[in-house]
Amino acid sequence: MSAASAEIAKLSLNCFITMKIAFANAIGDVADRTPGADKSHILECVGSDARVGKRCLQPGYGFGGPCFPRDNRAFGLYASKVGAPALLCETTDEANKRHATLMVEALLAEEREEYLFEDVAYRPGCPVDMIEESQPLEVAKVLAHRGKKVTIKDRVGIVTLVRRTYGSLFSYQVADPASGSSSVNGSSCADGSSANVHAPAGVLGKRARNPHDTRSDTSMGNPLSSYRR
Repeated sequence: MSAASAEIAKLSLNCFITMKIAFANAIGDVADRTPGADKSHILECVGSDARVGKRCLQPGYGFGGPCFPRDNRAFGLYASKVGAPALLCETTDEANKRHATLMVEALLAEEREEYLFEDVAYRPGCPVDMIEESQPLEVAKVLAHRGKKVTIKDRVGIVTLVRRTYGSLFSYQVADPASGSSSVNGSSCADGSSANVHAPAGVLGKRARNPHDTRSDTSMGNPLSSYRR
């Protein structure tokens, strides 16, 4: 395989996974607004078809991290440059943003004054202190700007990083290491990431599932590499 083919293949893989995540959340958003519908049951059924598969097909937060959003945009930019616009990539980005907006609206509808977010790294259970494009934090930020009291609870490294980035926008709690990980066991995504993440529900913090990106930058000096941001 040529370097160009390998680079396109790598970006395409991440783009496909982001589309699958965005699709799962779109189905979930529709189900949440349909009396009697259960998004988990629906996606379990859809994923049971071998042509689809269950990995990366759970409802939850949108995709974030240092690779998925970047690679999706990079492929879209490169595709436009060569005269073959990848409209699906652009739509996936918009769908991801819209899903976060719908999550905020659903939480505001609970009419609570306080919300607690746990495990807010860019992917759940992440061993590295990294919050780049963390979707839980995107939702938390909007709630805080809407006048709600938002508390971030996580290990000391993450809390320090969030405090440095967002300052007094949030209140902070350091999770007790003795209590163990705040994520729960579940299926894994195609990229090897955990498929579990806490979705906020007032101060209780109910759980939802969604895979997050774990890939590192493997640029090979190909022209496509310059489109990564």
